[in-house]
Amino acid sequence: MKDISSVESLTIPEGVTVAIKSRIVTVEGPRGKLVKNVGHVQMDIQLVSGLDDGLGLDVVAVVV
Repeated sequence: MKDISSVESLTIPEGVTVAIKSRIVTVEGPRGKLVKNVGHVQMDIQLVSGLDDGLGLDVVAVVV
């Protein structure tokens, strides 16, 4: 059986806040608030700081 791994990095724009807790992602910005539960998807989400652009978001998904 093959495992497929995918990594994607996203830059968070200025004025937008992202909070992640127990695979519930909350994004707040000038256009409003979005709450998404991604508990059904096997992936790892991490906020990354110290990038040249400011804050970033790393998403690692593994499909078995």
